[in-house]
Amino acid sequence: MRFRIRRTNSKVLMILAILIFGIFIRVGYAYLSQDLSIIGLAVASKDAWGIHFVENSIVEDTTHLDTCSSGNECSRITQHATINQDGKSVSFGVIFHAIDEYYEFTVDVVNNGTIDAMLNEIIKEGLTGNSEYLDFTVTYSDGTPIAQYDQLLKNGGTETLKVTVTYIGTPIEDVNANLGLTVNYIQADDSVQSRSYEPETMIRSLNTLGTSIADDDPDGNLRFIGANPNNYISFNNQTWRIIGVFDGRLKIVYDSIGNYSFDSASLTTNSGNGINVWGQTTYKSDGSIYTGSDLMKLLNPGYETNTDLKCVGTISGNNCGSNSSSDYETDLVNNSLYWNASSGTCYTSTNYQTSSCDFSSTGLQTNSAKNMIENHTWNLGSNPASADPISMFAVTVQVTANYLYNIERSNNIGNGCDYDANYCTDGLNGITTWQGKVGLMYPSDYAYATAGGTTHSRSTCLGMHNANYSGRDTWKEYTDCRDNDWLFDSNSDSWSLTPRAGKTYSDSILTISKNGNISTGIAMKSFSVRPTVYLKKGVFFTNEGEGTQARPYVLRDLSNVHTVTFDANGGTLVPTTKQVDAESNIGTLPTPTAPTGKTFDGWYTEVSGGTKITSSYIPTNNVTVYAHWLQIYDPETRIRLLNTIGTSIADDDPDGNLRFIGANPNNYVSFNNQTWRIIGVFDGKLKIIQESIGKYPWDTSKKDTNSGWGVNQWGPNNSGYTGSDLMKLLNPGYETNEDFKCVENCNSNDSTYSTEIVNNSLYWNASSGSCYSGDNHITTSCDFTSTGLSDTKSKNMIENATWYLGTNVGGDNIWYDGQMTVSSLYAWERSNNSSKQCNSGNYCTDSIDRTLSWQGKVGLIYPSDYVYATGGGTTYNRATCLTYLVGDDYNFMSINNWQRTYADCRNNDWLGADSDMWTISPRANTGVASYVFEVSRTKGYVYNSLASSSDSVNPTVYLKSNVKFVGGGTGTQANPFNLKIIE
Repeated sequence: MRFRIRRTNSKVLMILAILIFGIFIRVGYAYLSQDLSIIGLAVASKDAWGIHFVENSIVEDTTHLDTCSSGNECSRITQHATINQDGKSVSFGVIFHAIDEYYEFTVDVVNNGTIDAMLNEIIKEGLTGNSEYLDFTVTYSDGTPIAQYDQLLKNGGTETLKVTVTYIGTPIEDVNANLGLTVNYIQADDSVQSRSYEPETMIRSLNTLGTSIADDDPDGNLRFIGANPNNYISFNNQTWRIIGVFDGRLKIVYDSIGNYSFDSASLTTNSGNGINVWGQTTYKSDGSIYTGSDLMKLLNPGYETNTDLKCVGTISGNNCGSNSSSDYETDLVNNSLYWNASSGTCYTSTNYQTSSCDFSSTGLQTNSAKNMIENHTWNLGSNPASADPISMFAVTVQVTANYLYNIERSNNIGNGCDYDANYCTDGLNGITTWQGKVGLMYPSDYAYATAGGTTHSRSTCLGMHNANYSGRDTWKEYTDCRDNDWLFDSNSDSWSLTPRAGKTYSDSILTISKNGNISTGIAMKSFSVRPTVYLKKGVFFTNEGEGTQARPYVLRDLSNVHTVTFDANGGTLVPTTKQVDAESNIGTLPTPTAPTGKTFDGWYTEVSGGTKITSSYIPTNNVTVYAHWLQIYDPETRIRLLNTIGTSIADDDPDGNLRFIGANPNNYVSFNNQTWRIIGVFDGKLKIIQESIGKYPWDTSKKDTNSGWGVNQWGPNNSGYTGSDLMKLLNPGYETNEDFKCVENCNSNDSTYSTEIVNNSLYWNASSGSCYSGDNHITTSCDFTSTGLSDTKSKNMIENATWYLGTNVGGDNIWYDGQMTVSSLYAWERSNNSSKQCNSGNYCTDSIDRTLSWQGKVGLIYPSDYVYATGGGTTYNRATCLTYLVGDDYNFMSINNWQRTYADCRNNDWLGADSDMWTISPRANTGVASYVFEVSRTKGYVYNSLASSSDSVNPTVYLKSNVKFVGGGTGTQANPFNLKIIE
């Protein structure tokens, strides 16, 4: 992808530009692509997406080249832009000779596929070192900028792109340059947005010149005209209206926000009539600062702490509205209330008379709207002060729309009088421009907004616009002019921004009268205020509106777009930048390709450390963010690297599983926003355990079932039994589980029951409800909002594992067996021995078939897990501890056990508990069908308890084999291992 610029003699330059349009879409984990190339090969068929260049759609513009048929002294086309036979590529070539010449063409791209696409990024390559003599752009065909996430190619849609290469400078001889342009489309998602349209182009496409729009003022500005044109626009969560487009900027106006003074003054200044100077200026006498009119400070920012005089009228009653002397106090008044959509005190009449005002609903409420407003230069010119306004409007001058337009932009100041007159005592220097945010409309805006009618045409209306001082015909009589002017308001006189100059006064402003004329108001009067703003040049329309009141235009601010650069920081990423609109969040973040052995940890504000950003991050300027990476570790490899076999880990069970051993090994792990501990690694899967979540029965039952002691079957069977109560408390799928609740005579055989939602997956869903607390279906309230599984990512890590439910051979012989080893326990757990080995008696009345395994998420430890976790000690080492395990709960034998003599075994076993702790393993007995194995660390042995007992529950899970350690965790309590699913 090259073009070459070569000086063949001192004047001839050769440019061969090669452009590449690449279209990429992600669907699930697949990466589908189609390249549209200008010179080059297409790498996929047009059927992949149906996105391709449209045959015969190229339209060239060569009029800006100094073409000739031969010779080296002029620019010329060497190859016209042509779509190649395969429909996937376009090629062209050109020689440039003179500065500012350019070659341009448009080409259509169509999406005939079934997937909506949006623009991801345009990448221009090869301009480094060449930008001084080449300008290389791609826009929409109307010149509107292309923005990220524009819905360029909606299913079945066509878009026209304009490619322009301009020669802007002379390169040195024999310069080689590589140019490339990539337009990346991706599958549309929640980030998609409607494409942008330059306002004037959109307006002209939807409206008719001479009917609803006109461009006939002296500068050719585009304006809306007529009684009710389609010029409605959404702005500031309100509906405004568009006056027109001025030098590429939208000028918009809002409905009246109420009646307020243009300015107010004390009786010593212009006889209390106020001043007609809108913006800041200086006093003639001493050069001190005049900050501007009161209304300007009400509408604009920067005057939040503005204080001024307030009439309190206490000298001889309420004199604030009269010409009598009054008392004043200083108050916060007109202090940027409209700009900040707040309430306070405003001027409403002469002599600093005030009233309360509230702009909380009518003011500028949104930062996004405020950011669109241009800090514009407003014209404050007026009529010549030397001409008496009344005679001017009445006889001397025909006040046409063009006349108004010209005086507004003139150098005539609005206070050009001798300031010794009663109404000209302010002593201010005049100004003809003001730089600011919120103004008012000009009188000419009103005049040019008419469309005229059948009796008086628009041209007639614009050619004779007289004020109501004269007895000649005016718009009051020319109703065609007034009634077909959407800016006309019959309800109230409205302020304009333009002062009316006179030799004897500086207190008058031109107004738009409610009778239809351009009139005059004294600054202290309360007239209608219609805020008017220019929007920044980069504020565009989307295609979501059409200007009607029902579907107003929708704006998109491209005037302050921030570029976010993604530094992959050792990884790889294409593209590397993203454009974000002003005040918008960054949205979907890209995922870079990771370096070998690492996984992506997110984007941060610093290359090391910093703050992690999310999709809600709002950039305030151009910014670079950095990828952070975490090292990936296979759990067993990492554990073996950090720990010592025989001291803190062991792999000596019959299947060689790796386990943590000892009093307090480094087996802490972050899981579910908590700290759990690792039992070990089993067949490549981590097995982890949580500290106790409370004491609950393993199972419970009515008195007529195993005497109310519950059933020692953990999971469901094939005969309709749904599983033990504790299993349904811990696992998903039982959210609507109903069971019996004892409500009366719960300790007798005459119990009364009701049905309620109980043990219903409360732990899995980190919720609260009702749980069992003893035999015979006795319940209590329970709350797992802080101890349950609240983190979705963690729940997704949990394996739906196979748990063993085998047990011993029936009878109490396990307590009399003098040498029962841990390997015996391990074998029992995985055996075919059923936990129900009785068939009669009061404690064996259930008819539930037992299963030898269970498939599920959350279980409990095995008895053997506890025993294998010992590290032994100096007196009795681990090998000795694993050899002898005898019960002592019922004093079946008096030999030494882990409770007494073998304390080295118990005290160096991290998996014990401060209270009796359930296991998942049932214990078979020839007379009881309710026994379950438990662990007592305080006593130090494995024994059994009735399922209805309330004992400690320590949830235990297997994690999926693709869950790995990431980052620098070492397993200590202060620096636990960190987990992540690695696909």
